[in-house]
Amino acid sequence: MSNIITVEDLNLWYGSTQALHHVSMEIPEKSITALIGPSGCGKSTFLKTLDRMNDLVPGVRIEGTVRYDGRDIFAPDVDVNELRRQVGMVFQKPNPFPMSIYDNVAYGPRTHGVRNRAKQVLLMDEPTSALDPISTSKIEELAIELKKQYTIVIVTHNMQQALRISDRTAFFLLGELIEYDDTERIFSTPSQKKTEDYITGRFG
Repeated sequence: MSNIITVEDLNLWYGSTQALHHVSMEIPEKSITALIGPSGCGKSTFLKTLDRMNDLVPGVRIEGTVRYDGRDIFAPDVDVNELRRQVGMVFQKPNPFPMSIYDNVAYGPRTHGVRNRAKQVLLMDEPTSALDPISTSKIEELAIELKKQYTIVIVTHNMQQALRISDRTAFFLLGELIEYDDTERIFSTPSQKKTEDYITGRFG
């Protein structure tokens, strides 16, 4: 399985505050990667870096490399609008549109003309945080279905959700990537004590 996103030594500042510290990871194509960690640890900041949504934040400064399909997304000649056509974002608050759950989740990439392309990323920022258990289950089923066509990166505080649907899991803490591995291994035999403490509820 090839990697559609490669992140190397990513650092991000909001003004004088550093929000991400030396993050490096590879995200496989047509997989689900879960980003877990306590609130304010950098998960959503990292997610928004993948489609350059952080460019819209005043005072942001970014160092390091993020490659999408082999190309540096911060290169001067990159068309940011075209990047966002290929990298869709589902935000934390659900859309109020009268659509099915499937259509609401797929709304972002569809409006940008991204349908059934071989290489495409769907970013989800806590898409089920405001949903009831039945709707949450439908979103999870949808994510697994979409994995056939999309690469999905999802921010979640729900450990069981990460375990149920993701292939790989990244644990963030205080802006650092503490551990990144196959999801089953992260939850059964984590290599870092901080990861073990978080997933077992000792903190966070």
